Amino acid sequence: MVSIASGLNRNFCSSYQCLEKYDGKIFWVQGNYLHPQPKTIEPTRLQLADGTIIVLSKLEGEKMARKLDKTNNGVLMKVKGQIFTDKIPDKYKIIARTPDPYLVDIQEIQIQ
Repeated sequence: MVSIASGLNRNFCSSYQCLEKYDGKIFWVQGNYLHPQPKTIEPTRLQLADGTIIVLSKLEGEKMARKLDKTNNGVLMKVKGQIFTDKIPDKYKIIARTPDPYLVDIQEIQIQ
């Protein structure tokens, strides 16, 4: 399912079914930010409306990283990046991957 973000005039994914539709493409994903627990190796993640967890990988830039601190845990966010629900190209060099979908080459983060 593709939803329309109010006032932003952009489409975004908020379910696994939508992620599959945009697999390998750059697209917006909306979900609640899940900050990694202290002293763990948990990845940075979003939880989508249908309960799907998507891993945020290859974050670059201090401005984006500041939005992903513990003070924003649970906050609704939209993140733009390249979606992979299955195989991730080797060029991303992701080691010890979880079975969750991934969002790589993150370009923008918007706090809702």
